[in-house]
Amino acid sequence: PVLFRLNKERIFFAGIEVGHTSCIAVIVNIENEIMYEDTYSSRDIVEAENPLEELAKISRDFFKSSSISTEHLLGIGFGFTGDLVEKFSGCKVNGPRIFREIEEKLSGYLDVPVLIENDARLLTSAEKWFGKLKGVENGLCINISWGIGMGVVMGGVIQNGKGAHGGVSELGHITVEKDGDICYCGKRGCLETLASGHALI
Repeated sequence: PVLFRLNKERIFFAGIEVGHTSCIAVIVNIENEIMYEDTYSSRDIVEAENPLEELAKISRDFFKSSSISTEHLLGIGFGFTGDLVEKFSGCKVNGPRIFREIEEKLSGYLDVPVLIENDARLLTSAEKWFGKLKGVENGLCINISWGIGMGVVMGGVIQNGKGAHGGVSELGHITVEKDGDICYCGKRGCLETLASGHALI
């Protein structure tokens, strides 16, 4: 037998999590080894007139500083919170159609295939493949960051629900205080008004 393997020095993927205050960017090779990583402020992106153009600019700067040629970059995955998807798209409903529209725009800016997904769902995928949910049939992955999101695993499968956020439970918008503070979603007393990153700050 002759053994073959893919050349890990010529096949790379990038992942960029876009948060309210920072962007975490990483490049991995085909064997999932981290080749380069960096963190950037995301305030310029969030406050820009065209946030997707600004995100593309920061992404290009990241690739340039990594010294990895984009011709060897097979794809980029972006993770967004639900409210950032709404801001970037200019649309209050964010479902699969809006995600695909943003993917097309970013792919056009960067000339690389792009996939975007909700950050909580991505975190759940990572835990399912590599972490605490590996081999788990039924479980929850709760993402407590600027906001609070949750991914659901049932029967060993990450669930796709009918909601606007593609099956990610908006745990942060469960009402826990009947006459509490007004949340940015418009309701009163959401969990995010008490326990999220922005509430704690």
